Amino acid sequence: MDLSRWVAVAVWAGVIAMLVLLQGCMFFIIPGSVVAAISDSITGAEGRHCLARTAQVGDLMSDADDVSSASGVVR
Repeated sequence: MDLSRWVAVAVWAGVIAMLVLLQGCMFFIIPGSVVAAISDSITGAEGRHCLARTAQVGDLMSDADDVSSASGVVR
């Protein structure tokens, strides 16, 4: 056998060994938008501004140094 054949055999042996070691593991990639949507459905928030569905126009909300109304007017 030449060297390239041995390299190919070693690579396949490594792949098979990794598959055997990781046979019980499952990985899921969950996009951030999905996590945010699930969080919003649990907390009742509306997107990244965290307004509840019961919020009315003119309700005050505070975020650190800013106090603004639900209509977007800064007071």
